[in-house]
Amino acid sequence: MHRIGYLLSDGFQVIAIATQAAFEYANLVVSEPFYHVENFSTAGGEVRSSLGMSISTRPVGSRR
Repeated sequence: MHRIGYLLSDGFQVIAIATQAAFEYANLVVSEPFYHVENFSTAGGEVRSSLGMSISTRPVGSRR
């Protein structure tokens, strides 16, 4: 499995996470979890986008 991480900060542009849909679609095509996508921030927790939408993140350096 390939791990993909996005590093987000407060006020990030929503389009920055739009590419996550490509990994989701790839998982559907191969009918198994080929990509694992996670969102990170320096402290972890909720991060707000420029539109006010909140995204849950894990702290940088944390291991699953």
